[in-house]
Amino acid sequence: MPERNDTKSRIPPEIDGVQVNFCKNPACGNFYSPASTSTQSRGKYARDENRDTYILQGRSHELALRCKKCNENPPVKSNKGIKEEIDRISAYLIPDRRKAKCPNPQCINHLLDADVFDYRDRYRPHGKTTIGSPRFQCKECGKTFSVPQKSTHRQRKSHVNIRIFQDLLGKKPLKTVAGGPSGVVGVDVSMNTLYTKIDFIHRQCLAFAASREKRLPELKRAYLNISVDRQMHSINWRDCTDRRNVILYAIGSADRNSGYVFGMHLNFDPSVNPREIEEDAIATGDYEVQRPFRKYARFWLENDYEESKGRSEKKTPEVDEVSLDTKVEKTYEAVLSRQDVEACDKHNKDTRLPLYGMQVHAEYTMYAHFFFLRKMLNGIGKIRFYMDQDSGIRAACLAAFADRILEKTCDACYVSIKTDYTQPERYGLVEKGKSEKKEFLYRHPEYEELHDVFIRREIIKERLAGMREIGGWKDKWLDYPFPNMSEPDKMVCYLSNIKKGDFDRDLDKMAYIFERATLHPIDRFFMQCRRASSILERSFRPSGGSGRVWQLYNAYDPSIVVKLLDIYRVFYNYVKPTEGRKRPKDAPRRKPGEAKKAMKTPAMRLGLAKGPISLEDILYFKSTDPSN
Repeated sequence: MPERNDTKSRIPPEIDGVQVNFCKNPACGNFYSPASTSTQSRGKYARDENRDTYILQGRSHELALRCKKCNENPPVKSNKGIKEEIDRISAYLIPDRRKAKCPNPQCINHLLDADVFDYRDRYRPHGKTTIGSPRFQCKECGKTFSVPQKSTHRQRKSHVNIRIFQDLLGKKPLKTVAGGPSGVVGVDVSMNTLYTKIDFIHRQCLAFAASREKRLPELKRAYLNISVDRQMHSINWRDCTDRRNVILYAIGSADRNSGYVFGMHLNFDPSVNPREIEEDAIATGDYEVQRPFRKYARFWLENDYEESKGRSEKKTPEVDEVSLDTKVEKTYEAVLSRQDVEACDKHNKDTRLPLYGMQVHAEYTMYAHFFFLRKMLNGIGKIRFYMDQDSGIRAACLAAFADRILEKTCDACYVSIKTDYTQPERYGLVEKGKSEKKEFLYRHPEYEELHDVFIRREIIKERLAGMREIGGWKDKWLDYPFPNMSEPDKMVCYLSNIKKGDFDRDLDKMAYIFERATLHPIDRFFMQCRRASSILERSFRPSGGSGRVWQLYNAYDPSIVVKLLDIYRVFYNYVKPTEGRKRPKDAPRRKPGEAKKAMKTPAMRLGLAKGPISLEDILYFKSTDPSN
């Protein structure tokens, strides 16, 4: 077997501040204390110097740590793979500088790769082209050349861009958007031109978002409550002889107060060639190396993917077949049945890898997502995460924010919701919650004059003593006592407790944390992006199709899903104004015109915009960086 990429490392070394190989139990003394990279001496006469309290365990190509303090078994991950994924999802924040040098191959400025914006003394301005791009003249050879500046460069039908932008988010299939001689109403462009236009819109959306989101690390807020969840996307098969889907997952985070979506990241990298990666992995012996030490640790290689299909996972019962507490318990059982508790990709005989680009291990994208949030939200005083019950999301959050969890400036909670109720059943659950609140006030009349929020917290404080331990980790769950129409049945679990057996905060603070728990901000974004784009619509199972899924308008190439998710995120954050939080029933009626003034975009509420942004401002956005 070939040696590891780093033969001196017991676990993958830290890379640019990324080290996730430590115990993920906040109440354990090893939390945020990584295992040593040095080989550990063992045995009766082994020295205690430089010894850690982890045991490295291996199964085939998998590696895991066993924490000797709490017996947790966190899997070992590649810090290099996580860093690569962080760089991928944050690449839009780095200006895509166009190299502009003397085009004369015999000129010294060309041979030295002297960029016109870095070596201004070697060039002189020489006017502009007819479309406004600046021209320069090389001082060495006298050659003149231009540097494309406008966002509409090479856009011969730029007048249709607005229409295409609108139609992409208007639930129209791509062929309808394109239109043409078939009589379909559209912009009358070929499909190749349409895909070029989508690429252009995507680039402009990312460039515009980058210009605003670069300011996020400087944003000063006392706190943010952030909801985190995942959304599955199915890619249609391209050949009727191989009717297998590509199943990908996008992880998203949204602020509770503003609704701003900080990221929507799909576990798919469109920039790499799967054939080249596979050939290089075989040539370099990557398959023979333990997975955390591989060169391509973050990617699903073909043999690994096929092998994963043979590892069966206990099937979690359908939501409508079980109660919510049973659903929570079954989810824990499914996690414990995995070979890697953090790996949440689901593969079977009806799924396959993408033909273009490469599928990333979902847990690596989740780690990258939270490290991305850590960087972007560095100026926030306190952050509270409310996450879907997913062991991979939990591990990624606790790893990226471990130091802040110990400082108690970050909290993390699971939120599990059961939504498969009919409308009358939802009304019934809401009325039941109101009755229980009235019964509480009857028993405690001293709270009747309090604001509704404080009454809710007093009810939660009363119920904290009755929390139930569920699952192999004995996590304590609270039955959330205030159902609403969007979340009619909900349970919450506090994950960042650094004390054993008891809360590490007083009951008032715990009641506040539990009362804020919701996944609604991110689930609302998920719902609206599916409604806005036919390509992002849910798939359905055809009759006799086994586990296969099919959607008439779903994508055949995963890269289009990446682009449309990015495009809709920018539209949702900056263009589309909403009223925000639901106004209390007893609030006074607004005067004419006040309702419209109250409509704001998430970016306006967060402080990244002063008003709604027009589609024209995004499409023809021009970076202030002179090299763009």
